[in-house]
Amino acid sequence: MKRDIRIDALRALAILLIMFAHTRPPQWLYELRDFDVVLMTFILGASYRLSTERKNKPKPYFTYLKERFVRLIIPAWTFLTLFFLALFSFTLTSGQSFPFPIKKFLPLIL
Repeated sequence: MKRDIRIDALRALAILLIMFAHTRPPQWLYELRDFDVVLMTFILGASYRLSTERKNKPKPYFTYLKERFVRLIIPAWTFLTLFFLALFSFTLTSGQSFPFPIKKFLPLIL
């Protein structure tokens, strides 16, 4: 089964609108993008449905979530851990101060 470009376009639109919402746009523009999270939720459901239709035997939802977690979350956490360790090492060796307050993001990790 080929990729559905419409799903990819809607996913890109939703992500861009969510990013736009975090830039503190004027109120009237902020209200125009109120459907972004709803759209993303809809697209996630559609992606799950399409992925189960590709195979003869539908996959249980928690198996699908586990596969997505391993595919998406673990690499992101690995990258962020390595990025902050490299940045911390760089600031130690260069004598500069660490640009992020450790008290702010350390509770997120632990």
